[in-house]
Amino acid sequence: MKKKPKKNAAPSKNKAVASHQDNKAKGIIKYRYEIGLGIIMVIAATAISYGISDPWRQGHEGTNGAFYSMIAKNHLDYGLLKTKFANVQNPLPVSPDQFGFYLNHPPLLSLLVALFFAIFGEHEWSARLVPILSSLASVALVFLIGCELWGKRAGFIASAVFAANPMFLWYGHMVNFEPVTTFFALLMLLSYIRWIRGDSRYLWVLCGSIFLGGMTDWPTYFLVPLLALHYLVFSNQKKALAFVPILAAMATVGVFCLQVLWAGSKYFQALADIYRFRTDLGAISKTITFSDLLKRLYEYGRNLFTLPLLIAGPAGFLASLIK
Repeated sequence: MKKKPKKNAAPSKNKAVASHQDNKAKGIIKYRYEIGLGIIMVIAATAISYGISDPWRQGHEGTNGAFYSMIAKNHLDYGLLKTKFANVQNPLPVSPDQFGFYLNHPPLLSLLVALFFAIFGEHEWSARLVPILSSLASVALVFLIGCELWGKRAGFIASAVFAANPMFLWYGHMVNFEPVTTFFALLMLLSYIRWIRGDSRYLWVLCGSIFLGGMTDWPTYFLVPLLALHYLVFSNQKKALAFVPILAAMATVGVFCLQVLWAGSKYFQALADIYRFRTDLGAISKTITFSDLLKRLYEYGRNLFTLPLLIAGPAGFLASLIK
């Protein structure tokens, strides 16, 4: 009895391989923007991590890094209850009744640096991890905001432009308020967009990001009334909900005031003095006129954002309104 010849399995195997490769290619095409975002974040992480272990030197980067690292170290050395969760700026060991508090800014930045010191040890690189991670998370948030508003392509382009601008590359690893505040401001915006589009859970995310951003630095509060105004004009939900972000901001200010009171009521006067100094209110010296302000903003914008972005930003905003 003759044996039947075996059927050739090569064609079916080749088909399976081709199908697998085809599915793989489709997956790459489908997630090309997410893959592109990953590449952008790797490049951005490499760029802003350059010199992560360098010692603190003169200049903004070194001065801020050393100052807030010192405050973070005080949190660990004395304990949070003794420092009252506030910025204790004494460089040498002293008794708690001799603490000098730096309350020009809220305390969250130094608390985050203290947390990273507790986890990784007291190093320059562990302090710089706080702004670096905040900056990289901001790139991802810009992508998500772009996806929510105009689609993945717009989100990818926006995140690439955000990561490429000089201000991000230069200040993205500086131990200061800007990277962390930017992260919480973008989180506020993303959560607001998702909340106003019907996902009520994001109202809590919005309030939480307002609180954390407000406990990081003051620019957070500039965004709150703009979001409330946008809600009143464009939302079809209960208009009273527009005041929820405002109440969250007021509660945050209240918490900070309680901390100042805990540190010592005299620091309210110090806050008032620094406010007058920053705004030049009541000063005898020449005040800055509105035209001076515009000129200064243009110079900063041109140097830190670059002229193409200054043109593209308003142009894109107008285009979105026309659409």
